Amino acid sequence: MKNSLIFTVCALSMSLSLLSSCTDVELCSDAEHPHTTPVVFDYDWSEAHEQSDSMYVIAYRVIKCKYYSMAVNSTDHLGRFIFGAPAEPTTPEEPTEPSEPDTPSAPDTPNTPDTPTTPDTPGEGGSSPSSPTEPTEPTEPTEPEVPAVPASAKRAPESATQGRRIFPLNKGEYKFFTFALDDTELKYNNVDDFMNGKTESSRISDIYLEYKVYKKGDPNLKSRIKNWDDYNPYAGYIQSNVRPVYFDSIPLRNIDGKAEHIAKFTPRNLSQNIDVYFDISKDVTTRGFVVDSVEAEISGIPLAISIGNGYIDIRKTSKMLFDMELQNKDGNVVEDTEDNTSLVAHANIDVTGIVKSATPNERTGPGIMQVIIYTHAFNDEGVKRIKRIQGKINIYNALEEANLIEIVNMGKDARRRSEHGVLNIKTDLVLQGEQIVDTPNDDNGIDQWTGCENIFVDI
Repeated sequence: MKNSLIFTVCALSMSLSLLSSCTDVELCSDAEHPHTTPVVFDYDWSEAHEQSDSMYVIAYRVIKCKYYSMAVNSTDHLGRFIFGAPAEPTTPEEPTEPSEPDTPSAPDTPNTPDTPTTPDTPGEGGSSPSSPTEPTEPTEPTEPEVPAVPASAKRAPESATQGRRIFPLNKGEYKFFTFALDDTELKYNNVDDFMNGKTESSRISDIYLEYKVYKKGDPNLKSRIKNWDDYNPYAGYIQSNVRPVYFDSIPLRNIDGKAEHIAKFTPRNLSQNIDVYFDISKDVTTRGFVVDSVEAEISGIPLAISIGNGYIDIRKTSKMLFDMELQNKDGNVVEDTEDNTSLVAHANIDVTGIVKSATPNERTGPGIMQVIIYTHAFNDEGVKRIKRIQGKINIYNALEEANLIEIVNMGKDARRRSEHGVLNIKTDLVLQGEQIVDTPNDDNGIDQWTGCENIFVDI
């Protein structure tokens, strides 16, 4: 019984060791005896409402742990290795033929034929007699070194004329993962560290993507508006109107080294698609005016999302600018007129989620939405005047009702409740005399608009 228990404990210990450790020992090198299978990647975008331009692929061999990463164009499926490219076999150099002895030229003063010239100082710079050159040994074949991924590595796959369709992978049991590849919106520092073995764990669930953050006014921050005042400066901006973060995985698959293998992905949105709505009420009793456009900024967007389990880190959030369209009450896109009194502002955004503020009374931090509204009107002289109107609102109650995310891990992380959500801000934004009217503070559980700035814009 005791021996049986010892055997069981030892077997379990060995199993855990195999699961938690990675060895990269091959019986022979790729250059000497390649055991590779040609693998091609394919994408089915039927489950996505938008297609990414490029995708990052990780191939993970579970026994004798080995990782590859590739950049693949999502349309023509051509790409390149980012990390772990197999060494190409090298051809040994041909042995150099023995050199014939040089025939000495006749000196001005002939020496005795078999007597070499004696140097002025023995042992210092003297020349030995000429002798036949020994045959050069054949050069041993070398395996090219696979460089680590530089932090600034170019992510985009090569063009169709330069990209590769087939990716040779060492045979074995593999899991495959793919996710969005976009250097302007996302950064891949954690992915690079994982591929280079610099992370504390080798679990795929520990890989996360993170939005890049830009300062207000950064020329690399894409936005239709170039000049606005930020009344919630608690954090920087991610790219405006960011695209969905798509992800898919393929369970254990045997790459047997016999025939071309096709790994086909069906990417799904790892982030959350959200429809945002609020009503605009126009008071035109004094003078008519036209709402030309609405831009919005929302805060509380988590920066990091795990590709393994979809968890988002809610401890660090940022802001995003996005465009809104004008609709009528029937949901049709319209252009405003001077005598119109009601509009609906709508936007569809893809983000990791939206974190609310600690209380409904906060005026800065996460869970705040700012709006920038451009209007125009004609004065008594018939001159067109363009005005920029800014306001903000704490959307605590709207987020409570939308119930977009569920908090987990003792308040450190969250996960989306559904792929799609609706954020309906029920408080009307009232424009009176081309300015935002503050919502009365009657403490009845509604969010409150606050006017921030009204300035005329030079045409």
